[in-house]
Amino acid sequence: MVDDSANTDKPDLLAKHGLSFFVKAEISGGELALIMDTGPASNILLHNIEIMGIDLRKTEAVLISHAHHETTIQMFRNLYK
Repeated sequence: MVDDSANTDKPDLLAKHGLSFFVKAEISGGELALIMDTGPASNILLHNIEIMGIDLRKTEAVLISHAHHETTIQMFRNLYK
C-alpha cells in the first residue's frame, strides 16, 4: 500500500520511503486479509487504502515487523471506527 516509488500505472497512489503490504490469501476455502506494516505516514497509508478500495473492517490481522508509532496508532484508530 505504501512504497518508495510512485506507481506509474496508478498515479493517484502516493509514495513515501517505507513499506506497507495488503495481503489476501485463500486458506481452506476461505479468505484471509491482512496488513503487513503500516509505512511511515498515516495520511499516505489511509489515502492509498481509500484509492485501492480496501475495506479495513475486513482485515483480519495486522503484522507489525517494526513500529512507526504514529502511523500504527492512526491506522488502528481508523480500523476500529
